Amino acid sequence: MIQNTPDQKVAAQVLKVIYQRLGIAVTFVELPGKRALVESSSGQLDAEAQRIYRIGELYPDLLRVPTSYMTWGVSVFSKKHNFKLTGWLSLKGYTVAMVRGMKYAEIGLRDAQVDNVVTLDDVGEMMKILAANRVDFAIASSFNGALQLKVLGIEDIGPLSPELSQLKLYHYLHKKHRQLLSKIDAVIKSMKRTGELKKLQQKFINELLNNEGA
Repeated sequence: MIQNTPDQKVAAQVLKVIYQRLGIAVTFVELPGKRALVESSSGQLDAEAQRIYRIGELYPDLLRVPTSYMTWGVSVFSKKHNFKLTGWLSLKGYTVAMVRGMKYAEIGLRDAQVDNVVTLDDVGEMMKILAANRVDFAIASSFNGALQLKVLGIEDIGPLSPELSQLKLYHYLHKKHRQLLSKIDAVIKSMKRTGELKKLQQKFINELLNNEGA
């Protein structure tokens, strides 16, 4: 899982429940986003907690569990700008911060031809340089950004409206665990159908807000 990233912590807790249904114990290793992909795609680690759909195309040794199990909104945070967003192209011509290894931000900014991109190791660092007026915008999941601002006690930064997108996230396994794909997918489908997945996500969000955002 990507280090210092609240939504990854929520995903990890949900995954623990999914694997428990299969009688499998799991442990999580926190790494910088880019390093995590190196370790998981090489087979040094067994899986990625949550990643976007495109990861399966970019890293063929990582096999996507077909059904997404997490959904997160993506926001643009700013201190000095406030206007209605019309997608990623709204950011062209500005200096934008992102977290290293966050592929959705990397792809979105690249496709929008945003040239001035500052890459940081985690959301906390990103919000600090945004507060110091060193960048115009910061990209993060709405939950990650809001929680980090609360933890840091920063009150003059907020998300622009509307959200950039709704990200569907998938669990990925190294190809050596191919035999688990259908079993994990069946559990996810079942938990989605009953509404349990959504309830678990909200439960772990609330716990994290109470523990880290107090």
